[in-house]
Amino acid sequence: MQTNPFKPTAGKTPPTIIGREDVLEEFNEGLTNGPGAPGRLMRIAGVRGTGKTVLLDECSRLAQSRG
Repeated sequence: MQTNPFKPTAGKTPPTIIGREDVLEEFNEGLTNGPGAPGRLMRIAGVRGTGKTVLLDECSRLAQSRG
């Protein structure tokens, strides 16, 4: 029987976030444009281990840094 190669880290932030620049830019633009901006409403979905929690943590960090 093979062992499962997936090692859950429950949102542990990696040293570098790769391939999410467009999403983070859209989110940041939504914060800049304020209520009603398309970037303020996002759906984050994906299979287990694709970085959803890490992405949401980064969005939270961006929002908090802007007050």
